Amino acid sequence: MEIGELTKNPRKLHPRAERRLRFGIAALALILAASGCSDEFFPPVSTGGEPMVQRNGAGDLRILWPEAPGGQASVHLGASADAIDLSKPVARLEEGAAIVTGLDADRRFYFELVPDDGSPPRIVAERLIAMEGAHNLRDLGGFVTSDGRRVRWGRLYRSDNLAGLSDRDLELLGDLGIRLVCDFRNAEEIEGDPDRLPEGVVSINPAIIVDGATPSVIEEAIVSGNEAGLDFSRILLDANEMLVREASPQYRAFFRALEKPDNLPMLFHCTAGKDRAGFAAALVLLALGVPMDRVMDDYLATGIYTADHIDGTVRLIRMVSLFRIEESEIRSLLGVRREFLQAAFDAIDEDYGSVDAYLREGLGVTDDARGELRTRLLR
Repeated sequence: MEIGELTKNPRKLHPRAERRLRFGIAALALILAASGCSDEFFPPVSTGGEPMVQRNGAGDLRILWPEAPGGQASVHLGASADAIDLSKPVARLEEGAAIVTGLDADRRFYFELVPDDGSPPRIVAERLIAMEGAHNLRDLGGFVTSDGRRVRWGRLYRSDNLAGLSDRDLELLGDLGIRLVCDFRNAEEIEGDPDRLPEGVVSINPAIIVDGATPSVIEEAIVSGNEAGLDFSRILLDANEMLVREASPQYRAFFRALEKPDNLPMLFHCTAGKDRAGFAAALVLLALGVPMDRVMDDYLATGIYTADHIDGTVRLIRMVSLFRIEESEIRSLLGVRREFLQAAFDAIDEDYGSVDAYLREGLGVTDDARGELRTRLLR
Protein backbone atom coordinates (compact mmCIF):
# COMPACT_ATOMS: atom_id res chain seq x y z
CA MET A 1 0.00 0.00 0.00
CA GLU A 2 1.54 3.31 -1.10
CA ILE A 3 0.59 6.74 0.21
CA GLY A 4 -0.30 7.82 -3.33
CA GLU A 5 -3.14 5.33 -3.32
CA LEU A 6 -4.43 6.71 -0.04
CA THR A 7 -4.67 10.29 -1.26
CA LYS A 8 -6.59 9.51 -4.45
CA ASN A 9 -9.94 9.22 -2.72
CA PRO A 10 -10.10 10.46 0.90
CA ARG A 11 -13.66 9.31 1.62
CA LYS A 12 -16.28 11.26 3.57
CA LEU A 13 -14.59 14.62 2.95
CA HIS A 14 -16.18 17.68 1.40
CA PRO A 15 -14.28 18.64 -1.80
CA ARG A 16 -13.05 21.87 -0.18
CA ALA A 17 -11.82 19.95 2.87
CA GLU A 18 -10.19 17.44 0.58
CA ARG A 19 -8.27 20.19 -1.21
CA ARG A 20 -7.14 21.64 2.11
CA LEU A 21 -6.06 18.21 3.29
CA ARG A 22 -4.09 17.59 0.12
CA PHE A 23 -2.42 21.01 0.49
CA GLY A 24 -1.53 20.20 4.07
CA ILE A 25 -0.06 16.87 3.05
CA ALA A 26 2.06 18.49 0.35
CA ALA A 27 3.24 21.16 2.76
CA LEU A 28 4.14 18.57 5.36
CA ALA A 29 6.07 16.55 2.81
CA LEU A 30 8.12 19.64 1.93
CA ILE A 31 8.80 20.36 5.59
CA LEU A 32 9.92 16.79 6.18
CA ALA A 33 12.19 16.88 3.16
CA ALA A 34 13.72 20.19 4.21
CA SER A 35 14.35 18.99 7.75
CA GLY A 36 16.22 15.86 6.71
CA CYS A 37 19.77 15.03 7.65
CA SER A 38 22.70 16.83 6.06
CA ASP A 39 24.21 15.54 2.85
CA GLU A 40 27.32 14.44 4.72
CA PHE A 41 25.40 12.19 7.10
CA PHE A 42 25.82 8.41 6.98
CA PRO A 43 23.02 6.58 8.80
CA PRO A 44 24.10 4.28 11.63
CA VAL A 45 23.79 0.61 10.70
CA SER A 46 25.04 -2.75 11.91
CA THR A 47 27.07 -4.71 9.34
CA GLY A 48 26.94 -8.03 11.17
CA GLY A 49 30.70 -8.19 10.65
CA GLU A 50 30.31 -8.34 6.87
CA PRO A 51 31.71 -5.62 4.56
CA MET A 52 29.16 -3.11 3.32
CA VAL A 53 28.92 0.16 1.38
CA GLN A 54 26.78 3.19 2.31
CA ARG A 55 26.03 6.33 0.30
CA ASN A 56 25.23 9.72 1.78
CA GLY A 57 23.27 12.58 0.24
CA ALA A 58 26.42 14.10 -1.24
CA GLY A 59 27.17 10.91 -3.16
CA ASP A 60 30.16 9.92 -1.00
CA LEU A 61 30.58 6.23 -0.27
CA ARG A 62 31.61 4.77 3.07
CA ILE A 63 33.01 1.24 3.14
CA LEU A 64 32.76 -0.61 6.43
CA TRP A 65 34.44 -3.92 7.25
CA PRO A 66 34.82 -4.09 11.03
CA GLU A 67 36.21 -7.62 10.90
CA ALA A 68 38.77 -6.97 8.16
CA PRO A 69 41.98 -8.87 8.99
CA GLY A 70 44.15 -6.37 10.84
CA GLY A 71 41.54 -3.69 10.10
CA GLN A 72 43.50 -2.57 7.04
CA ALA A 73 43.03 -3.20 3.33
CA SER A 74 43.46 -1.52 -0.02
CA VAL A 75 40.24 -0.52 -1.78
CA HIS A 76 39.95 -1.08 -5.54
CA LEU A 77 37.18 0.15 -7.81
CA GLY A 78 35.25 -1.36 -10.70
CA ALA A 79 32.13 -0.85 -12.81
CA SER A 80 31.09 -4.45 -12.12
CA ALA A 81 32.10 -7.28 -9.82
CA ASP A 82 33.99 -8.85 -12.73
CA ALA A 83 35.77 -5.68 -13.90
CA ILE A 84 37.65 -4.26 -10.91
CA ASP A 85 40.88 -2.36 -11.53
CA LEU A 86 43.51 -3.89 -9.25
CA SER A 87 46.38 -1.79 -10.64
CA LYS A 88 45.98 0.92 -8.01
CA PRO A 89 43.73 1.47 -4.98
CA VAL A 90 41.24 4.33 -4.74
CA ALA A 91 41.27 4.39 -0.93
CA ARG A 92 42.64 2.72 2.18
CA LEU A 93 40.59 0.82 4.72
CA GLU A 94 41.88 1.86 8.14
CA GLU A 95 40.41 0.50 11.37
CA GLY A 96 37.68 -1.13 9.35
CA ALA A 97 36.45 1.96 7.46
CA ALA A 98 37.18 3.99 4.32
CA ILE A 99 35.56 6.93 2.53
CA VAL A 100 35.54 7.21 -1.28
CA THR A 101 34.60 10.59 -2.76
CA GLY A 102 34.36 12.14 -6.20
CA LEU A 103 32.50 9.29 -7.91
CA ASP A 104 29.56 9.76 -10.26
CA ALA A 105 26.47 9.92 -8.02
CA ASP A 106 24.30 8.43 -10.78
CA ARG A 107 26.36 5.25 -11.17
CA ARG A 108 26.81 2.13 -9.11
CA PHE A 109 30.27 0.88 -8.24
CA TYR A 110 31.85 -2.31 -6.94
CA PHE A 111 34.85 -2.54 -4.64
CA GLU A 112 37.41 -5.24 -4.00
CA LEU A 113 38.91 -5.07 -0.53
CA VAL A 114 42.40 -6.59 -0.40
CA PRO A 115 43.66 -7.11 3.19
CA ASP A 116 47.24 -6.12 3.88
CA ASP A 117 48.02 -9.46 5.53
CA GLY A 118 47.31 -11.48 2.39
CA SER A 119 43.92 -12.79 3.52
CA PRO A 120 41.38 -13.50 0.75
CA PRO A 121 39.91 -10.32 -0.78
CA ARG A 122 36.22 -9.46 -0.55
CA ILE A 123 34.00 -7.86 -3.18
CA VAL A 124 31.29 -5.50 -1.97
CA ALA A 125 28.80 -3.01 -3.38
CA GLU A 126 25.89 -0.95 -2.14
CA ARG A 127 23.09 -3.26 -1.08
CA LEU A 128 20.45 -0.52 -1.18
CA ILE A 129 20.28 1.08 -4.63
CA ALA A 130 19.56 4.80 -4.23
CA MET A 131 16.48 5.52 -6.35
CA GLU A 132 14.29 8.60 -6.56
CA GLY A 133 11.09 6.63 -7.17
CA ALA A 134 11.70 3.40 -5.23
CA HIS A 135 12.82 3.12 -1.63
CA ASN A 136 13.55 -0.60 -1.13
CA LEU A 137 15.53 -1.78 -4.17
CA ARG A 138 18.31 -4.06 -2.92
CA ASP A 139 21.00 -6.31 -4.31
CA LEU A 140 21.01 -9.83 -2.84
CA GLY A 141 24.74 -10.23 -3.48
CA GLY A 142 27.39 -10.85 -0.85
CA PHE A 143 25.57 -13.24 1.48
CA VAL A 144 27.78 -16.10 2.65
CA THR A 145 26.52 -19.67 2.22
CA SER A 146 27.02 -22.55 4.63
CA ASP A 147 29.83 -23.93 2.45
CA GLY A 148 31.73 -20.63 2.41
CA ARG A 149 30.72 -19.37 -1.04
CA ARG A 150 29.05 -15.99 -1.59
CA VAL A 151 26.07 -14.86 -3.60
CA ARG A 152 27.25 -12.96 -6.67
CA TRP A 153 26.65 -9.23 -6.72
CA GLY A 154 24.56 -7.77 -9.53
CA ARG A 155 22.53 -10.89 -10.35
CA LEU A 156 19.42 -10.73 -8.16
CA TYR A 157 17.52 -7.68 -6.95
CA ARG A 158 14.42 -7.29 -4.77
CA SER A 159 12.32 -4.13 -4.69
CA ASP A 160 9.14 -2.29 -3.94
CA ASN A 161 7.01 -1.33 -6.95
CA LEU A 162 8.61 0.49 -9.87
CA ALA A 163 5.69 2.74 -10.84
CA GLY A 164 7.31 5.92 -9.58
CA LEU A 165 10.72 5.57 -11.21
CA SER A 166 12.15 8.80 -12.55
CA ASP A 167 14.00 9.10 -15.85
CA ARG A 168 17.25 9.04 -13.86
CA ASP A 169 16.07 5.83 -12.15
CA LEU A 170 15.35 4.22 -15.52
CA GLU A 171 18.90 4.97 -16.64
CA LEU A 172 20.32 3.47 -13.46
CA LEU A 173 18.09 0.40 -13.78
CA GLY A 174 19.28 0.03 -17.36
CA ASP A 175 22.89 0.23 -16.16
CA LEU A 176 22.19 -2.67 -13.78
CA GLY A 177 21.50 -4.79 -16.86
CA ILE A 178 18.14 -6.09 -15.62
CA ARG A 179 16.71 -8.52 -18.18
CA LEU A 180 13.59 -9.76 -16.42
CA VAL A 181 11.24 -8.23 -13.85
CA CYS A 182 8.93 -10.50 -11.86
CA ASP A 183 5.98 -8.52 -10.50
CA PHE A 184 4.00 -10.31 -7.76
CA ARG A 185 1.28 -7.63 -7.55
CA ASN A 186 -2.30 -8.35 -8.51
CA ALA A 187 -4.32 -6.64 -11.25
CA GLU A 188 -5.84 -4.06 -8.90
CA GLU A 189 -2.41 -2.91 -7.79
CA ILE A 190 -0.91 -2.84 -11.27
CA GLU A 191 -3.85 -0.97 -12.80
CA GLY A 192 -3.28 1.99 -10.50
CA ASP A 193 0.52 1.93 -10.60
CA PRO A 194 2.00 0.13 -13.63
CA ASP A 195 5.77 -0.35 -13.57
CA ARG A 196 8.07 1.99 -15.46
CA LEU A 197 10.82 -0.11 -17.02
CA PRO A 198 13.74 0.54 -19.35
CA GLU A 199 13.11 -0.34 -22.97
CA GLY A 200 13.71 -4.01 -23.69
CA VAL A 201 13.19 -5.31 -20.15
CA VAL A 202 10.73 -8.22 -20.06
CA SER A 203 8.15 -8.44 -17.28
CA ILE A 204 6.19 -11.42 -15.97
CA ASN A 205 3.31 -11.31 -13.51
CA PRO A 206 2.71 -14.35 -11.27
CA ALA A 207 0.10 -12.34 -9.39
CA ILE A 208 -0.46 -13.08 -5.71
CA ILE A 209 -3.75 -11.99 -4.15
CA VAL A 210 -3.71 -11.84 -0.35
CA ASP A 211 -7.22 -12.22 1.05
CA GLY A 212 -8.09 -9.44 3.49
CA ALA A 213 -5.09 -7.34 2.46
CA THR A 214 -6.11 -5.97 -0.95
CA PRO A 215 -5.39 -2.27 -1.54
CA SER A 216 -9.08 -1.31 -1.44
CA VAL A 217 -9.63 -3.04 1.93
CA ILE A 218 -6.53 -1.51 3.51
CA GLU A 219 -7.30 1.93 2.07
CA GLU A 220 -10.83 1.86 3.49
CA ALA A 221 -9.51 0.86 6.91
CA ILE A 222 -6.89 3.61 6.97
CA VAL A 223 -9.08 6.46 5.70
CA SER A 224 -11.90 5.50 8.08
CA GLY A 225 -9.59 5.36 11.06
CA ASN A 226 -9.95 1.55 11.04
CA GLU A 227 -13.60 1.63 12.03
CA ALA A 228 -13.81 -2.06 11.14
CA GLY A 229 -11.19 -2.84 13.78
CA LEU A 230 -8.85 -4.78 11.49
CA ASP A 231 -5.87 -6.40 13.21
CA PHE A 232 -3.07 -5.50 10.81
CA SER A 233 -0.54 -7.73 12.56
CA ARG A 234 -2.92 -10.67 12.25
CA ILE A 235 -3.47 -9.86 8.58
CA LEU A 236 0.26 -10.04 7.89
CA LEU A 237 0.70 -13.24 9.89
CA ASP A 238 -2.11 -14.87 7.93
CA ALA A 239 -0.78 -13.45 4.66
CA ASN A 240 2.65 -15.01 5.15
CA GLU A 241 1.07 -18.36 5.95
CA MET A 242 -1.07 -18.02 2.83
CA LEU A 243 2.04 -17.48 0.69
CA VAL A 244 2.95 -21.09 1.38
CA ARG A 245 -0.50 -22.68 1.21
CA GLU A 246 -2.07 -20.75 -1.67
CA ALA A 247 0.68 -19.01 -3.66
CA SER A 248 3.03 -21.91 -4.37
CA PRO A 249 2.09 -21.89 -8.10
CA GLN A 250 3.24 -18.28 -8.36
CA TYR A 251 6.54 -19.00 -6.60
CA ARG A 252 6.96 -22.07 -8.78
CA ALA A 253 6.69 -19.81 -11.85
CA PHE A 254 9.21 -17.46 -10.25
CA PHE A 255 11.75 -20.27 -9.84
CA ARG A 256 11.15 -21.50 -13.38
CA ALA A 257 12.06 -18.02 -14.62
CA LEU A 258 15.05 -17.87 -12.30
CA GLU A 259 16.38 -21.17 -13.63
CA LYS A 260 16.81 -19.72 -17.15
CA PRO A 261 20.29 -18.15 -17.47
CA ASP A 262 19.10 -15.61 -20.05
CA ASN A 263 16.78 -14.05 -17.44
CA LEU A 264 19.69 -12.85 -15.28
CA PRO A 265 20.17 -10.24 -13.91
CA MET A 266 16.63 -10.43 -12.54
CA LEU A 267 14.55 -8.16 -10.32
CA PHE A 268 11.44 -9.24 -8.43
CA HIS A 269 9.05 -7.07 -6.47
CA CYS A 270 5.61 -6.53 -4.99
CA THR A 271 4.13 -3.24 -3.73
CA ALA A 272 6.20 -2.45 -0.65
CA GLY A 273 8.89 -5.05 -1.38
CA LYS A 274 8.64 -6.66 2.03
CA ASP A 275 6.08 -9.51 2.15
CA ARG A 276 5.57 -11.28 -1.19
CA ALA A 277 9.01 -10.18 -2.42
CA GLY A 278 10.46 -10.78 1.04
CA PHE A 279 9.34 -14.41 1.01
CA ALA A 280 10.71 -14.84 -2.52
CA ALA A 281 14.08 -13.47 -1.41
CA ALA A 282 14.11 -15.81 1.57
CA LEU A 283 13.38 -18.83 -0.62
CA VAL A 284 16.11 -17.97 -3.12
CA LEU A 285 18.74 -17.38 -0.44
CA LEU A 286 17.83 -20.63 1.31
CA ALA A 287 17.95 -22.51 -2.01
CA LEU A 288 21.47 -21.15 -2.50
CA GLY A 289 22.54 -22.33 0.95
CA VAL A 290 22.49 -19.08 2.93
CA PRO A 291 21.85 -19.87 6.63
CA MET A 292 18.42 -19.06 8.06
CA ASP A 293 19.72 -16.41 10.46
CA ARG A 294 21.23 -14.41 7.59
CA VAL A 295 18.03 -14.87 5.56
CA MET A 296 16.06 -13.41 8.46
CA ASP A 297 18.56 -10.54 8.66
CA ASP A 298 17.82 -9.68 5.02
CA TYR A 299 14.07 -9.76 5.68
CA LEU A 300 14.36 -7.51 8.74
CA ALA A 301 16.70 -5.12 6.92
CA THR A 302 13.63 -3.60 5.26
CA GLY A 303 12.91 -1.94 8.59
CA ILE A 304 16.41 -0.42 8.59
CA TYR A 305 16.66 0.65 4.98
CA THR A 306 13.14 2.11 4.80
CA ALA A 307 12.95 3.66 8.28
CA ASP A 308 12.81 7.25 7.00
CA HIS A 309 10.25 6.33 4.34
CA ILE A 310 8.09 4.59 6.93
CA ASP A 311 8.30 7.52 9.34
CA GLY A 312 7.17 9.94 6.64
CA THR A 313 4.41 7.63 5.45
CA VAL A 314 3.12 7.22 9.01
CA ARG A 315 2.77 11.00 9.33
CA LEU A 316 0.97 11.30 6.01
CA ILE A 317 -1.41 8.43 6.71
CA ARG A 318 -2.24 9.92 10.08
CA MET A 319 -3.20 13.14 8.28
CA VAL A 320 -5.22 11.35 5.60
CA SER A 321 -7.20 9.56 8.32
CA LEU A 322 -7.67 12.90 10.14
CA PHE A 323 -5.65 11.34 13.00
CA ARG A 324 -8.29 8.68 13.60
CA ILE A 325 -5.87 5.76 13.16
CA GLU A 326 -3.17 4.99 15.70
CA GLU A 327 0.49 5.16 14.76
CA SER A 328 1.10 1.66 16.15
CA GLU A 329 -1.49 0.23 13.75
CA ILE A 330 0.15 1.87 10.75
CA ARG A 331 3.60 0.65 11.74
CA SER A 332 2.29 -2.90 12.03
CA LEU A 333 1.10 -2.63 8.43
CA LEU A 334 4.17 -0.93 6.95
CA GLY A 335 6.91 -2.70 8.88
CA VAL A 336 8.46 -6.13 9.15
CA ARG A 337 8.66 -8.35 12.19
CA ARG A 338 10.41 -11.66 12.65
CA GLU A 339 7.15 -13.42 13.44
CA PHE A 340 5.64 -12.39 10.09
CA LEU A 341 8.17 -14.34 8.00
CA GLN A 342 8.35 -17.05 10.64
CA ALA A 343 4.63 -17.70 10.05
CA ALA A 344 5.50 -18.79 6.51
CA PHE A 345 8.24 -21.13 7.69
CA ASP A 346 5.96 -22.57 10.37
CA ALA A 347 3.47 -23.41 7.60
CA ILE A 348 6.27 -25.01 5.57
CA ASP A 349 7.36 -27.14 8.53
CA GLU A 350 3.78 -28.21 9.21
CA ASP A 351 2.93 -29.07 5.60
CA TYR A 352 6.28 -30.27 4.20
CA GLY A 353 8.60 -30.91 7.13
CA SER A 354 11.46 -28.73 5.86
CA VAL A 355 12.35 -25.95 3.44
CA ASP A 356 14.26 -28.45 1.29
CA ALA A 357 11.13 -30.57 0.94
CA TYR A 358 9.02 -27.51 0.14
CA LEU A 359 11.43 -26.46 -2.59
CA ARG A 360 11.31 -29.94 -4.13
CA GLU A 361 7.67 -30.90 -3.63
CA GLY A 362 5.90 -27.55 -3.43
CA LEU A 363 7.89 -25.56 -5.96
CA GLY A 364 9.39 -28.27 -8.15
CA VAL A 365 12.99 -27.15 -7.61
CA THR A 366 14.90 -30.35 -8.31
CA ASP A 367 18.30 -31.07 -6.81
CA ASP A 368 19.84 -30.63 -10.28
CA ALA A 369 18.11 -27.28 -10.79
CA ARG A 370 19.24 -26.16 -7.36
CA GLY A 371 22.82 -27.15 -8.19
CA GLU A 372 22.69 -25.15 -11.42
CA LEU A 373 21.36 -22.12 -9.56
CA ARG A 374 24.28 -22.32 -7.17
CA THR A 375 26.76 -22.59 -10.04
CA ARG A 376 25.36 -19.44 -11.69
CA LEU A 377 24.67 -17.35 -8.61
CA LEU A 378 27.53 -18.21 -6.24
CA ARG A 379 31.24 -17.56 -6.37
